[in-house]
Amino acid sequence: MRETVKQIVAPVLSLIFIMMGISFFNTFTSIRIITDGGALYLTGIVYSSYYIGMMLGALKLETFIHKIGHIRSFCVFAAICSIAVVFQSLFTNPYVWIIFRFITGLMCAGLFIVIESWLLLLSSPNTRGQILSFYMVALYSAQSIGQFFLNSIDLNSLLPFSITVIFASISIIPVCLMRASSPNAIETELINIFYVLKKAPLGFSGNFVSGLVLSAFYALGPVYAEQSNFSIFQVSLIMGCTIFGLC
Repeated sequence: MRETVKQIVAPVLSLIFIMMGISFFNTFTSIRIITDGGALYLTGIVYSSYYIGMMLGALKLETFIHKIGHIRSFCVFAAICSIAVVFQSLFTNPYVWIIFRFITGLMCAGLFIVIESWLLLLSSPNTRGQILSFYMVALYSAQSIGQFFLNSIDLNSLLPFSITVIFASISIIPVCLMRASSPNAIETELINIFYVLKKAPLGFSGNFVSGLVLSAFYALGPVYAEQSNFSIFQVSLIMGCTIFGLC
């Protein structure tokens, strides 16, 4: 178990860095659209494009990861996330942001697949629950901490974009410096979504409903708080505590 822990520290640390930046940037995007005078429905559309990207990425990126390996895949996805954020900073039109948020969601799905499959391949049936629990706590803790970056910067400047790019860039370092190689991929079988629904109807339905609720809250919670004259600290506290509660 100790040897396994050593092997998972680098990928989990990389995920922590990039999720701190991405989680902060997600909340920032919702607030920025409203403060720039965008309509409320645009916030929902822009945020939805992020999740559409995640959905398609979950379906399409596994083959790419198998071809080039976990470490190089992580670096590619993190780099494209950075590029999308940089391009998003060049435009203030929320309709254009839909494209870049879609790309970011696509790459984030790839990041999750890389890390989660990495951990599953390194774990045994006896340690899998502990490793995935550690992963989930690290993931949601990082997303929670990222919310508090909102308090220390000018949200109308380019600094939020820069911070996100910095964290995405830093995330590449741990996986590139680790001594051990990433695990070898194994042959996988494509499972039809209806097969999953048949085998675990309650789990599938529960995840679907919770996804509807959480995605709506992530997108519109900051907007509601901002329009209710909450301070930025209060907005970050609400979002941070909600996310941390998922641990």
